[in-house]
Amino acid sequence: MLASRICILLVADLVYVIGYFKISTFYDLVRYGWSGLGLSFGPILIFALFSNSVNKYGALAGIITGGVVSIIWPYVNPFVNYTVYSLVPGFLFS
Repeated sequence: MLASRICILLVADLVYVIGYFKISTFYDLVRYGWSGLGLSFGPILIFALFSNSVNKYGALAGIITGGVVSIIWPYVNPFVNYTVYSLVPGFLFS
């Protein structure tokens, strides 16, 4: 019980620091987090619904690939001539 309260206070302090120093907008942070979750689990769920050949190794590869693309894509996107949201290459690579 004490550990959970300490964790809540630490997270609240972290959010305060991010908001105070304007490290990034909250919208960008939330979008970045949800794109990671969406790229990691979205393609696997869709493929599992429509295919019987999905196994645990393919699912693990999809999770890793989606996570890596969501981390790397914001740094690669400025070198592309047009702006592409990370879900497009993430779904293609997964």
